[in-house]
This record gives sequence, C-alpha cells and structure tokens, in this order.
Amino acid sequence: MLHFIRERAQGWVAWFIVGLISIPFALWGVNSYIGGASQTVLAEVNGEPIYESQYLNRLQQYRNRLREQLGEQFDPEMLERQEVKQQLLEQLIEQKLLAQTSAQIGQYIDERTISQHIYETKAFQVDGQFDSAQYKSLLARAGLSPASYEQQLRYDLLNRELTSAIESSTIVSVSEAEHLIQLEQQKRDAAIGKISYQTFLDDNAVSDSEMKTYYENNMARFMLPAQVDIEYISLSVSSIAEKLTPTEEVLRAFYEDNLGQFMRPEQRKVSHILIESDKEAAIKILTAVKHRLDQGEQFATIAEELSQDTGSAGQGGDLGYIQKGVMEDDNFDKALFSLMEVGQVSEIVETSYGYHLLKLTDIQAVEQKSLLSVREEVSRRYQQQEAEKIFFEQAEVLAELSYEYPDTLTVAADALDIPIQSTGFFSKSQTEIAGIAANKKVNAAAFSDEVLNERLNSAVIELSDQAVVVIRHKAYQPAKQSMLAEVEQEIRSELSLQYAQQRVKEAGETILQKIQQGGDPASLLSQYEWHTQQTLSRREQQFSYEILEQLYRMQKPLQSPNYHGFIDDEGNYIILVLYSVITPEKQKLTEADRAELLPYLEQNQGRSELAAFINSLKESADIAIIQP
Repeated sequence: MLHFIRERAQGWVAWFIVGLISIPFALWGVNSYIGGASQTVLAEVNGEPIYESQYLNRLQQYRNRLREQLGEQFDPEMLERQEVKQQLLEQLIEQKLLAQTSAQIGQYIDERTISQHIYETKAFQVDGQFDSAQYKSLLARAGLSPASYEQQLRYDLLNRELTSAIESSTIVSVSEAEHLIQLEQQKRDAAIGKISYQTFLDDNAVSDSEMKTYYENNMARFMLPAQVDIEYISLSVSSIAEKLTPTEEVLRAFYEDNLGQFMRPEQRKVSHILIESDKEAAIKILTAVKHRLDQGEQFATIAEELSQDTGSAGQGGDLGYIQKGVMEDDNFDKALFSLMEVGQVSEIVETSYGYHLLKLTDIQAVEQKSLLSVREEVSRRYQQQEAEKIFFEQAEVLAELSYEYPDTLTVAADALDIPIQSTGFFSKSQTEIAGIAANKKVNAAAFSDEVLNERLNSAVIELSDQAVVVIRHKAYQPAKQSMLAEVEQEIRSELSLQYAQQRVKEAGETILQKIQQGGDPASLLSQYEWHTQQTLSRREQQFSYEILEQLYRMQKPLQSPNYHGFIDDEGNYIILVLYSVITPEKQKLTEADRAELLPYLEQNQGRSELAAFINSLKESADIAIIQP
C-alpha cells in the first residue's frame, strides 16, 4: 500500500542515501532484494537461491559506504580482495537464514510500521516534515525505486525484529553481576620493574664495517624510486559554485520557477477499516459498518473491533498523515483525496489489499514557504544547479582542448580561466602524498606511457562524479641507488636499535632468572626503573594497560611470589612480581549498579546468543556455495 511514486530526481550524489537512510541494524544494514538482469545463482540456502544481482547490489552499497568514509583515498581495488567477497556473500547467507526463520514463525510487518519508518526518517524530511520530493530524489539518486526500498525495509525490519527478540531474551542474574563486580574490584599486590631499551641505544656501538655490510646486503632497500612532477588543470562543481554570487533578482526568479521545491504539500490524516474477505462478504460487513456509523457509533471503536489491518486496528484504524500520490493503490489515493470535509467517511473502496472504509480525520493545507525563510536554501540550490550545468559544459571543453592540443594545458587553462598547478615530485609507490597525486587514477596516469614517455596530456580523469582533472608531464627523476654516505645515519640508527633490542632482552631475562633464584629485585634493578611492592587495581593510572593486562593474567601465588617477564609494545623489558591477589567479599548490588550494569551485561550476552543462534542455523541448514 505504501509504495511511493516512482520518479527520477536531481541533486545529491547517489551514495548519499547510504549514510542517511540505512536503518542502523546491529548486523548488516539494508539488504537488497532487487532482481537485476543477472539471475546467476551464487549460493543456495535450504533450496532458496542467492542471486548474483543481490550480491552485486550489496557490493555497490559497500562500495558507496567506503567511498563516503575514505573520500579521495577510496581505492576500488579494495573490493577485489577475496576476503571482501566472501564476507559479503556470508552476510547474504545469514540474512537469508534469518528471513527463512522469520517466515517459519509467522512474523509480519504491517503497512503502518513501514509508513512510520519512512515518515520518521530524517533524510526524507524538510523542516521536520516528511517531504515526498525529497524521498523520491534520494531514492532515485541511489538507484532505488520506492517499491524496492520499501521491500528492503520490510525485509530488514523482519530481521531486526527477530534478532532483537533473541538479543533481548537473555537474562543476567544479580548473582552473576555481583560476581563480575567482585572480579572487577579485585586488586593485586605486586612490584614492577622496567628495563628501557633506550638504555642500550648507542650509535657508536655500530662499526663502519657493520654498516657497510648491512648496506651491501640491503641495497635494494636503499634505491630511490623514479619520481615525476606533473602539472594539471582541475575542475569541480564545488569550486564553480563558490564563485557564483546570485543577485536578489536571480534568487527570486529561481524561487518562483521552483515554487514546488519550497512548499509543504497538503497532507491528509486518515483512518480506515480493512476487510480482507471475498468481495461479497466484505461489502456485506462494511455496509453493516456504514449503518452502525449512521447510528452514531465511533469509527475508531468499530475499527478496533473489525479491521483486519493488525497494525492500525489497535489505534482505531489510524494511518497517520498521507500526501497525495504516495499510495501504491490509486483507488485508495483517489478515495481519500475526494473526501471534502474532516469527519467524512468514504464509500467502500476496493484495493489490492481488500476492501476499506476511509475516514478523513484532519487536513494540513498546502504551505508555501516565503523566500525570506528559505533564502539560504534557495541560494544553495541555485548555486549547485548552475554549477552542475557549468561543470558539465566546461568538462567538455576541457576534454576537447586537452585532446586537440595534446602537448600543452595552456590553451584549455586560458579558455576556462583556470590556473595550471603542479604537484611536486612523487613516486609511484609513495604512500604519503598530498593533493591529487594521492589519487590512484592520477598516480597511474602520471606513470603511464602516454603521459610519461610520449609527453601527451592525459585523458580527463574523474576524481569523483563532481570533479575531474587533466594532467601532463613536467619533470622526471629516474630511479637511482642511494650512496652509503646518504643513508649512513639511517643504517646506524637501525642497527643501534637492533642492538638495543637484543641487549635489553638478554639483560631482562638474566635479571628475571636471578630474581627467581632468590635475588633481590630492588638491587638487581637499581640502575633501571623499579616500583616497589604496592596494591594495584585494574584501572591503575600509573602503569599502561598492557602491563596491567599481563599482571592480571598471572596465576594467584600460593606460598611464594610469581614472576613474569615480557617485552612491551615499545620494546622495553618488563618484570612483574606478584605477591598476592586481594579479592573483596561479594557485595550486594545497589539500585544504581543494577540500572547500569545489568543492561550492559545483558546486551553483551545477547550479542553472543545471537551469534550462537546464527551459527546453529548454519549448522542445520543446507548451504551450497555454487560460485564463490
């Protein structure tokens, strides 16, 4: 019933919808049920197929999310990794299993719930109200039809309902929580020693012969790669929009030409009674309802009693506010908007869902927003629209002139009044590059035969759907071997570090052995860092998390202290001496503890239960991977 009008729209980039309207599900987000041209079966779950078209749509959504998160750092090659493909297919399999389970237990998402989610999605709202044009525009730019989006929404709500039921079914007892608090409040009586690797750093300990040997054995490492310096012309919608300064007359004309974009259309609040029986029985029931209404009975009371729309019956048949043209069924839409007065009840209406009586309960009239109230939005939309037109026009000019004059960018730059910029030298494998040289396409083009050797302008390179660039060679530095003198300090520092790491490990293990044999830790570590015996909690600020984690992994000492040594992440050798474990008595939970801790524990345990449930579905399911 709530399949909204299909219509392409202009405006924002296609992947914008991913961040805005995907339901924040704990597992995977929106799943695609759109059947494309390809019906190749990738897998079967209990005999039900997962099509390549579903996988490709999921892949596109994943690509869009990465693009949004990484911006210019986005690399399409990341999507070619086998582990990514396996992960996406695994998600589709798990969702299929959950969907099958939902069907088996008779779960159902009614139209009112679908409608409510759509109307409450902020991305579809303008000034806090659902906006049909906004809704259609975002879906169109994302490559989704209203019908397919609503189908996805229903599918994911079913999965969400099932997973939420499983996650919320776990119960953590007060006793378990009290035991956890007891462990959390446990303390350890310990002493800690630290032998810093920096103590053994000594550049002078590295001889010239050692450096020479290291250099000769690792010459490939000290090759300076080939580098290029390129010049380029870049063109973007944003840079064009920044230069546009529309006059008041222009803004007013744009506003008047696009009044429909700056108004809230009429919305009607409606309640209904739905009967899903055959035509003869439904008409008989609804005719009787009309008679009861004529006798003064309340529409809401009868809806609660008779309506077979389980989602709205409990609310007296209320479906909320609806805009003209958003309902899938034309008969429903026409009947609703033919009612003239609030309180009026329609004749019997036949739709694909059954037979209805509609009651008009409120009308929100069309509201035209003044230019003053939306001036900034008008200016932004005008600048964006004009900038997009100019961008495509100038992009064509850039492509033509850079091709017609392949040995210079000056002609195109002068024609478009855009400056020629340069990047400075960078290599093909360089990881830290600023500006456009960081773009994989630009980097590849800069080292291509066409640009590097033939000295031609590149083809137009698309940085995004609203930014392009053309590059050409400026200068080249071939790869060369660094001389020993040029990398001497780098080698000396590295060998000194290796020497220090070896020495600190040897020193630490020697001291630890002597302590275990009865030596005095304070004396043995006197020239290093030594923290005498003290009581430490899990949240002790004086020591790193790594040290405390190692300390709390140690077994409780029986008669004599326990000892442990390890190299920390910084390369220091740490010696732990554990004297005793102090466990407080189990304490009763306060009301504040109950309110804070129990929901947290139940949430964590619920996630574990869900993971176990999905694993059990997999174990009992017939899953066939046909094309991995």
